[in-house]
Amino acid sequence: MVPVSPAAHGYRIAPVTINSSEWVFALAYRNALGAKASDATLQRLRDDYVAYMQAKLAYYEQRSIELLGYEVPQVLLLHANELNADTCTALIAAIRGHGYRFVTLAEATSDAAYRRPDTYTGALGTSWIHRWAKTEGRPDAFYFGEPRTPGWIIELAGVAPSFE
Repeated sequence: MVPVSPAAHGYRIAPVTINSSEWVFALAYRNALGAKASDATLQRLRDDYVAYMQAKLAYYEQRSIELLGYEVPQVLLLHANELNADTCTALIAAIRGHGYRFVTLAEATSDAAYRRPDTYTGALGTSWIHRWAKTEGRPDAFYFGEPRTPGWIIELAGVAPSFE
């Protein structure tokens, strides 16, 4: 069997600048739905998710300004899942509340920042903002303050807390 490149299918590797543990929240939500969790628990999870994503937006906005001197057009990875389906309206409102508008990947990545050198080779997937900072040799303090996934979400998802 001959491997087929992603490009042959029309796929493009996207440089994600807003890195999140959205998938952990989604797994916790799936588990809560499967366990027939209370409406209050499901609502708390949805609310905490939207608040977490707002905190991630603010964090990466600030890192963009610190690294580049301006707010880069951000690229946010979201997966198709029950949590995003159930929070879509609130999440989009929160994103727009940060002053964002939705554009194509091509438009966002036409910014000069996306042509910066990237020599990051670590094992973990990370924000392109952090990749550029690593390439530039930024001190460890640059990465401090990133919002963390709440412990109760990690527990409900059933993942090891060391994933972040």
